[in-house]
Amino acid sequence: MFQRPLILPRRLTFVPWSVTVPFLFLLGCLAGSPWPGAAASWEGQAAWEGEWDGPGPPLHRLLWEAAGPLAPPGWGAAARLVVERPGPAEEDRLAEGRLALTAPALQLQLLYDQAHLASGDPLALISGGRRNPQQPALTLEVASRHWDLTLQGVRQIDNPGPDGDLAAARLQGWWSGGRTALTLFRLETGLLGGVQPPNPANRGLLQELASVEGYVEAGPVEVGLQLVHTRTAGWEQRPLGPVQARGARLVRLRSLPWRPSERLRLEGGLFQTDGGFRSLAAREQRLPPDAAGFWTDLRLRSGPWRWENRFLHARLGGGGHHWEGELRSRLTWGGLTWSAGLEGKRVASGAGLEATQQLELGVGRSGRWEVTWRGGPETARLVVWSRLGRTGVEGRIGWDRVYGGTLRLELRRRETPWWRVVWKARVEREPDRALFVEAGADLAQGWFASLAVGRWDRGRYDALWGWPERLTLTIGRRF
Repeated sequence: MFQRPLILPRRLTFVPWSVTVPFLFLLGCLAGSPWPGAAASWEGQAAWEGEWDGPGPPLHRLLWEAAGPLAPPGWGAAARLVVERPGPAEEDRLAEGRLALTAPALQLQLLYDQAHLASGDPLALISGGRRNPQQPALTLEVASRHWDLTLQGVRQIDNPGPDGDLAAARLQGWWSGGRTALTLFRLETGLLGGVQPPNPANRGLLQELASVEGYVEAGPVEVGLQLVHTRTAGWEQRPLGPVQARGARLVRLRSLPWRPSERLRLEGGLFQTDGGFRSLAAREQRLPPDAAGFWTDLRLRSGPWRWENRFLHARLGGGGHHWEGELRSRLTWGGLTWSAGLEGKRVASGAGLEATQQLELGVGRSGRWEVTWRGGPETARLVVWSRLGRTGVEGRIGWDRVYGGTLRLELRRRETPWWRVVWKARVEREPDRALFVEAGADLAQGWFASLAVGRWDRGRYDALWGWPERLTLTIGRRF
């Protein structure tokens, strides 16, 4: 079963359903056939899904995805398309899509309801997770031995203010002992047009940003500098407020080589941000606005021990301070893995004092069972996970104090025939029960089928309550 995308009022029209279904299934069959000219080395799957959610006709959904090489050596392509038919009186529509063309030094993607590319700079100025449902995007990545270039246009990204279109470019260059990067983007309502005819009155600048980075290797460390300049409109106002310039500066030092497998990884630096500085193309802001301070990030492996430490301290421009820290350790001893973590945050400003603390403890045997507890002054969650003997079944039971005293039980089997059962109950709040059941199996000659009753909560304790009102049936074939 694949995830149902969210639906917006705007719809895209495609060929009739009676033509779409046979055509996509035919493509799946051809990709796995030995006929001359067919892409016999391609792999993928085609599936039909019917969803009954309350009264009314079912929602039909067709998935087709495939990937494989093309005729020029080193070239390849990949595609994923999900087409929906809400009802007999409604038009077919594309719910999700990805078309990718790859070459030795190039990748071109056309995306629909997929995460666009994120920037790799220390401030994470562009986040791929800031997207709207059914959001189209076009990305191009070109690389050579000493440089790479990323271009993308994203329509109607999910902003904290009005949604806007993003046009972005990132150029990086490398040389012996150093590298540099330039990131540019413009965020504007109506920048890339839409379904309706263009109207200059609908155009409005939300933000434009320029970032310059430079890094130099000095023995076992790398020293870098990032300067960011933005022009941001008053996106919290209606209509938009005046455009104001903001900036951020940071100096970063980190150990080399910078690989996850290294025994020591150390990063630290100094930063300063102007009041109101933020990137509207990023969901999370790594540094507080209107502040100056420092941060460190240490990861150390020593035999069976592993430590991770993150610390940030800043003085706010209007008085007060911003402090946050995290300390984690992991030890393998006595055949068990022991873990502990402590994190906290304290922000004192003119708006008052905000303080949070969390402690996490865990113990388990790799691949067999694990017990974790996480809590603070007002929160607590206990989770126990275990494999149930040699049955191939896993069990997970958790209790959360915050969301009405919630008890969640999940049983699942991963091998075919696979299945999953989730049951939740809570002491407070209505509704106070939830149930989800799904099962599936691999059949002969590459066929597969699955059935789901209800909605999967994705492990959340605060969402999708009530008795099942949805039935989903999936039938497909792999090639």
